[in-house]
Amino acid sequence: MPIGFYFAPPLFLYKGVTVYGVFVDDHTNKGLRKDKYGWSKFSSDEGQDSFDIKDLPNYQDEVEHVDLLKEAIDQGILSAKGLKHENLLTTGKAV
Repeated sequence: MPIGFYFAPPLFLYKGVTVYGVFVDDHTNKGLRKDKYGWSKFSSDEGQDSFDIKDLPNYQDEVEHVDLLKEAIDQGILSAKGLKHENLLTTGKAV
């Protein structure tokens, strides 16, 4: 069986930061995770370049994810280099 290689799909670009989707278990046929995003086209389900939106310090359940992500970019928490915040709960690589 051939091994496939994929890039995480870009979801949107905001202020120079591209936010990528993350596939469930890194399988394209399982679809995208609803609460997980990445900052790299290589973002993977368990990779250090992806994070759960609920781990952002500005997370609010009733706010749309795109708005939370844009706010995180505006606050300097999320950049093209990764996540940066002293209270970040994610296991992702903080810069």
